[in-house]
Amino acid sequence: MLSFKKWFNMFIIFHVMAATPIFSLSDQRKIHENPELGYEEFETSKLVREELDKLGIPYKHPVAVTYFNGLVLFGLVLKEMVEWEHKTKVPGKMHACGHDSHVAMLLGAAKILKQHEKQLQNNKIFLLVRERQDLTAKKYHAKKHSVEKCVPSNKYLDRLEWPSRSYKTKADCLLFYCCPLFCLYYFTSFHSLKHQTKVTMCCFRKRFNLFFIFLALDATPIFSLTDSSNQLSTNYLENAKKPEVFDWMVKIRRKIHENPELGYEEFETSKLIREELDKLGISYKHPVAVTGVIGYIGTGSSPFVAIRTDMDALPIQEMVEWEHKSKVPGKMHACAHDAHVAMLLGAAKILKQHEKQLQGTIVLVFQPAEEGGAGAKKILDTGALDNVIAIFGLHVKPEIPVGEVASRSGPLLAGSGVFEAIIRGKGGHAALPQLSIDPVMAATNVIISLQNLVSREADPLDPQVLTIAKLQGGDAFNVIPDYVTIGGTFRAFSRETLEHLKQRIEQVIIGQAAVLRCNASVNFFEEENPLYPPTINNGDLHKLFVDVAGNLLGINKVDTNMEQDMAAEDFAFYQEVIPGYYFTLGMKNASSFEPVAPLHSPYLVINEDGLPYGAALHASLATGYLTKYQRGIAKVVGKYHDQL
Repeated sequence: MLSFKKWFNMFIIFHVMAATPIFSLSDQRKIHENPELGYEEFETSKLVREELDKLGIPYKHPVAVTYFNGLVLFGLVLKEMVEWEHKTKVPGKMHACGHDSHVAMLLGAAKILKQHEKQLQNNKIFLLVRERQDLTAKKYHAKKHSVEKCVPSNKYLDRLEWPSRSYKTKADCLLFYCCPLFCLYYFTSFHSLKHQTKVTMCCFRKRFNLFFIFLALDATPIFSLTDSSNQLSTNYLENAKKPEVFDWMVKIRRKIHENPELGYEEFETSKLIREELDKLGISYKHPVAVTGVIGYIGTGSSPFVAIRTDMDALPIQEMVEWEHKSKVPGKMHACAHDAHVAMLLGAAKILKQHEKQLQGTIVLVFQPAEEGGAGAKKILDTGALDNVIAIFGLHVKPEIPVGEVASRSGPLLAGSGVFEAIIRGKGGHAALPQLSIDPVMAATNVIISLQNLVSREADPLDPQVLTIAKLQGGDAFNVIPDYVTIGGTFRAFSRETLEHLKQRIEQVIIGQAAVLRCNASVNFFEEENPLYPPTINNGDLHKLFVDVAGNLLGINKVDTNMEQDMAAEDFAFYQEVIPGYYFTLGMKNASSFEPVAPLHSPYLVINEDGLPYGAALHASLATGYLTKYQRGIAKVVGKYHDQL
């Protein structure tokens, strides 16, 4: 591969050349004035051949009627409505997809490359763009060199910001950028062929990103490259695996598992947590949001960074027979919150041993009512975290092996809301429907219409879910009921989309019920079950997570491209007001091939070997944040109070 110096020098050369009128824009405009449809591009093809002849570039023609080794030439059956000097001269035809610019860009790249032909080291460059009319990336195989290439789509170029310079139009500026882009792509790709017998070239997107790096360097006179953050001085994972910590966490987890408590009822769980914090000499605040506990380790002054766990169980009857099975009928820790509490206490125990080394305060958040009760929102409403500047949270994932983690930057989990609608009609005998107003028929009409909100109104690239999971009507075969109740959930990856869905759900239910002479009311339970925002991970904290987890577990154990999930998590409430990061922790026994029960299953079994990893990551992320950001926070220390 080329060195950075060669890459950079080459970019400067091409950048300067592209900024110079090395080729005329008249070719692109001439093609625009004379659009031709598919397989009719004879004049366009002729113009291309003439330009190649002037440049002394050999070519093969005809290929696929009018193609030039795959170059897209054709226009579209559209009437141009833009009045300008070079408007199409052919009625009903227009280059409305930018193919005129595509031709001009490739000719510009050809002209630049021709001037550097001697530097190509006897390698041939095939001027290939794509072989089909679709605008997606098109892969093709260059048999001569056994090289797989990913060909660019104009969707990447559309994202460019247009500099003023001396260019008068957006299209002109597009040509300015694309010529060095194509040249770098082709020239540097074939440079590597001299040194390797078989080369798999990097995809266009990576080269495009590299182009932007060069562009930024060109625009910035001074830059610096920083190394990754220093390795943490303390190996928290080794500490967490010691029997005095590991066995202690297991004991706590099993005790909580035996006595599950639902949201805002976690009184015994909260009591156990406070007892353990007392033994460790850790100060705390209680009660917070009914049963919550907020602990503090460190200097007691800013900066404050929080690590959070949830405490509540689910109304599920445990079906696993083991020594520590739930002792409360109909309740179970089927979402592993018992393990979450044990891991945060484990982190607290480790951090307390190193409290003198902390450069700030670590806030321990033991939160109630994650399962539908929006406990995170109630914690925030108390003001207990007002001066916290970052927060981390985790959730176990039974499908991931122990010792591995997964997450991603940006949207990770969807936001969600719930609703219930009562559709009222007029009951009567099923044999005389004309004397009734049938709410069952109205409810079915409503359900079908609601599905159109996602299939017909939503952007296909913006994931959304609307599910009707509740339908209750009459209880007799021959009686039309007075009313029908329906209910469900809606989910999306932005609060704006959630609010829009909420508004449309109400409109559709009331409107469609009225069509069939029924009345409807909709309840979104905003007080007891508010709209959950999407879980969106902070980009800077993602970098810290990758650094810390990679150092602790090995970078091959860190999945940074976790698939987005339509499940919701009230940790998102914290992220709306505090930079936050949420990740998943593996709990699967790697040596076992038995099927794994998912979360919220009555058959869920937690692999307790994963507890030390959660405790160590909690501790490492909090201390890593304090260490890495202490200097930056000090610059704005006046923004924060010295105490929570």
